[in-house]
Amino acid sequence: MLLPELHRRMVSVLPRWSTIVLTSFCLLATGCTVLRENAPDSLAALIDRVMPPQQVAGLDFQAIDSLGVHGACDVLAEMWRQNRSVPRRELEGRLLPACEAEVQAALAREREAQRLDGLIEEAWQALLARREQQRLLAERRQLEEDLRRRQMQKQQARQEQIKQQMATRQSRIESLAVALKGAAVHQALAELNVQDKSLAYSAGQVSERSLSNFLACVEIAYPNEGYKVRRDGRRLVVIAEKAALPRGRMPIELRFTENEDYWLLTFLKVAEITASNAQDRFILAQNLVAQSCYGEDGKL
Repeated sequence: MLLPELHRRMVSVLPRWSTIVLTSFCLLATGCTVLRENAPDSLAALIDRVMPPQQVAGLDFQAIDSLGVHGACDVLAEMWRQNRSVPRRELEGRLLPACEAEVQAALAREREAQRLDGLIEEAWQALLARREQQRLLAERRQLEEDLRRRQMQKQQARQEQIKQQMATRQSRIESLAVALKGAAVHQALAELNVQDKSLAYSAGQVSERSLSNFLACVEIAYPNEGYKVRRDGRRLVVIAEKAALPRGRMPIELRFTENEDYWLLTFLKVAEITASNAQDRFILAQNLVAQSCYGEDGKL
């Protein structure tokens, strides 16, 4: 109780400027803690000052300002920028609690605004999704309808095309049959009483064509200026003179051996090209009839 009584007496007799001397004396005599706890507000404001914090509620003053918070926070911010101290009692008892409360309120308002914005955005996106789903459904229905219509049109066009192709093919087959029937080789074979049998390229490879049909196909593909036909027992030689080959008018010579059920092709020469074995003869023979007959009837 000595310190308050001493202070009261000295204040009554000393000028106000002597307060600093008294403060120093008190600090030396009793220590800062006791002085702070028991000094009046005016004296405590002089001896117990602190710097304002750099952050309040975890935010610096720039972030606090962006929240639109003013009042006590502006005071603290200005003191912090000017590097000015503030009485501890004022800071802890008024400024800091007030600023923290304003910051927390602003943060709460911001969170609520964000929550509402989120709800609005969610509702908007849901509306857009429903509209998009309806639009896509309508587009899908229209697409399906267009697809069915195009498919029907395509099917009808395909059927018409098949009919035309069949009619054209039938016409070509009929024309081919007429041309085959009128081939000059028939008369040449008939003059030697050549019996018409299946053609064979080897003993195990009998063609779907007969001898006369094959020779007529060659004639249609490469028209000639006449035949030389010789027969010696079971052997038959057919030469198409001056056939219209790609390289000019040249002969095509074929030789056959008669068997019980077929004529075996044993020799084939087209211009200067001679097929020396059964496989080569088969390939060359197919080339001769590919354009005129095989493309139409598919027979080998």
